[in-house]
Amino acid sequence: RRVLFRSISELRYRRLFETAQDGILILDAESGEIMDVNPFLLDLLNYPFEELRGRKLWEIGQFKDIAANQSAFEKLQQNEYIRYENLPLRRKDGKQIQVEFVSNVYWVETNKVIQCNIRDISVRAEKRGDSDTHLAALELANSTKDAWLVAHSQKLRAPLTAIVSMLGL
Repeated sequence: RRVLFRSISELRYRRLFETAQDGILILDAESGEIMDVNPFLLDLLNYPFEELRGRKLWEIGQFKDIAANQSAFEKLQQNEYIRYENLPLRRKDGKQIQVEFVSNVYWVETNKVIQCNIRDISVRAEKRGDSDTHLAALELANSTKDAWLVAHSQKLRAPLTAIVSMLGL
């Protein structure tokens, strides 16, 4: 009965791994070698599974910015958690996307593994960029308005002073 439960449980978690709408990498925590990649990440990066499995994360061009060298990997091993908010990641076809990258170290039976969750945030980053551009345009318009008011208030000062003094008569 225990074997049946484990099989159903493994099947359930495998299904979650394969249908997740975020990229998932499973690494060997000792060596840094990629053990498994879910289909979403393969599609996102436009990479075949065979080119990723067995390689170290920092050996793959697309991940060099994230895991720049082995010392970054060692930091992950020590802290057991790393998060990068807004990183550029290049697909195999050269297209750049923005991702959020979160890694956790945990135990699976007697082995430590690293799970890397990779979320495509390109749309969010693009909207943030559009908002920043819009805000900059509004700030420019506001400073232009202020400069116009200062310039014209000085031109109107003399005529308005004359009008005020005439009203006093």
